[in-house]
Amino acid sequence: MLAVLSWMVAWSSTNCSKTQTTDAAGGGEFSGKAAILAPMASSAEPLLRISDFDENPFGYDLTAQLITTRYGNKFALRKEFIKNTHNQALVDTIFHFSSADSKLDIYKVQENEMLFSAKISDPAFSLRNGIRVGLSRNEFCNKFYELQRYRNRQGLHIIDAPEAMAVYQLEILPDQIIISNDAATARYTFLFVQNRLAQIQIEFYLD
Repeated sequence: MLAVLSWMVAWSSTNCSKTQTTDAAGGGEFSGKAAILAPMASSAEPLLRISDFDENPFGYDLTAQLITTRYGNKFALRKEFIKNTHNQALVDTIFHFSSADSKLDIYKVQENEMLFSAKISDPAFSLRNGIRVGLSRNEFCNKFYELQRYRNRQGLHIIDAPEAMAVYQLEILPDQIIISNDAATARYTFLFVQNRLAQIQIEFYLD
């Protein structure tokens, strides 16, 4: 799914030109309360494999509508409209959500949306398996299958994921744990301060 969505955004970025931006604060087209919320990320999942996390780091589809409905009071919203030069009748949208300590960027191509960039320092935001800012480093490592083996082994480790037909890089540093895939389409950086998770960075790379 990630590879397909990354290709989708890459295609749109290649075939579009910027037209205008607008600013809002939790309003605009998402000011209503009618959306059905996705379930909150569960803290009771079994150990996550890195490949499963990479496929869906939140455990549900994170959309602009969901962010606004669930977290709208935390974020200011700026919309950036992108004219699709492949089809002049289409306009794509980038939703830039920002607060004092966090930001999320959602790219919408027609009816399809994906998160392509995030810096999360707010513990209210929970990722899959209860991963959130504020966890101790030990609690964080207990969320991942692969970290049961590598948590105390600093350096770069190559993780083969045959179930996903992928290979991952797992880098263990004193104040960071970094996960990236071999296709160079995704990078997850977990920053620790005094052995507690202080920030989650998500970057989806577009060719």
